[in-house]
Amino acid sequence: MSRLLFWDGGQGVAAEIATACAIMLGLHYPKRVLLLNQGRVSSGPEEGLRQSILRHQAGRADESLAEFGVDALLRMAASGRLKPENFADYTLPLLRGRLDLAGGLQHGGLALGGESDREVTAMLQMAEQTYDLVVMHLQGRRRLSEALRSRHEGDIMIAVLPQRRAQLELFFADVAPYLVRQHPGICVVISSFDANSHWNLANIQRRYKSSLPIFGIPHHSEFSDTWNDQDILSFFRKYKWVPKPKNAHQQLLDQFYRLGGKLLKLAEVKAHNGSRQEKGA
Repeated sequence: MSRLLFWDGGQGVAAEIATACAIMLGLHYPKRVLLLNQGRVSSGPEEGLRQSILRHQAGRADESLAEFGVDALLRMAASGRLKPENFADYTLPLLRGRLDLAGGLQHGGLALGGESDREVTAMLQMAEQTYDLVVMHLQGRRRLSEALRSRHEGDIMIAVLPQRRAQLELFFADVAPYLVRQHPGICVVISSFDANSHWNLANIQRRYKSSLPIFGIPHHSEFSDTWNDQDILSFFRKYKWVPKPKNAHQQLLDQFYRLGGKLLKLAEVKAHNGSRQEKGA
């Protein structure tokens, strides 16, 4: 299992990218995915999924929404009753059998670096045995280099950046020490991407001498509107990915599809390297 950790330095847009990527993975790749909100309830990925959550709650009026999130999972882990076979019972199925949501905490957020909390460690271990991929949006304003130092083996970090020179220069200066390592497990996403800008993907890679995978997610008004309407799943139900995109919504979906495929390849490389290290130990 790999964790896909989406970071934006506190700008907030990574939540949209993480959620959309998780949906595309669940729709088009043979993997079981958990979208985990490490922040407070209704924040992060839940901002765009509120209508799905409410529909689920209306269909199961006898159960509390608090029973479908990190709070419930941590309680079960603390009691020793959390197992791979019952983990999904405490999540909300966004795409049944393919994509589940673990909603955020009622108070505070989930610390993911160096898990000293026994319940957090147990919960993530159970998630690892239940799902192929865990997708998270790293909330907060810490630098990516700080997150990289605390990541686990197998974690893939996705930096979501604006198409602006100042932020790009800060990012590449911050992560430069990690780029000389083999298979660093870092991917870059440019949000609201304008392909006609001089700061296109090829020029960004050339300027910063970077071989990191980089994707441009174009701005799409309807996608943004459905996110703000808290019903992002409706966008993916309305539009389908096609292999040769011709219009704006197909091109947007194609970028998310390609991003998901690349992240799966990075996760497979991490898993292969990890197993090889274990055999050689």
